[in-house]
Amino acid sequence: MAETSIEERIETALTAPYASVIRGNAREWSSTNSTTLSTNKFNLTRVIERALPDAPSIDVNVNCIVVNGSLDKGEEPHYHDSYVIGIIQRGHGRFTVKRDGKVIDEQVSRGDIVIIPKGTYHVFDGTDILYAAFEFGKEGEVNYQRHQH
Repeated sequence: MAETSIEERIETALTAPYASVIRGNAREWSSTNSTTLSTNKFNLTRVIERALPDAPSIDVNVNCIVVNGSLDKGEEPHYHDSYVIGIIQRGHGRFTVKRDGKVIDEQVSRGDIVIIPKGTYHVFDGTDILYAAFEFGKEGEVNYQRHQH
């Protein structure tokens, strides 16, 4: 049986109503150089269009985010008005998400991919985590810095 590609695993995760972590298979995607980020953006846009065929035209915004510290020093739990695919570039730590009223912690490290549906409360904490956040939604409505606490 053939191994499932990263793109196929992301496509499947995008159709789920909850956040998920795809473990360590994206090391070749784990670079912040502009060529790799552009290639990843192109590939993810194609995956998103296949996974969500009824979505209007897609706008994908890329940001590289550094989280350094624990929940009391790092980012606050928040949600976005659009989907986010985060590719862990370096470091390790914890991805915390609320699902069905429960708090779920997942350990994350370089090469992991985190799929976060819009409206999902989440937070990263850990030691020097760098992740590329590919946020997508309706054209013109994507703004990573616009998130709700």
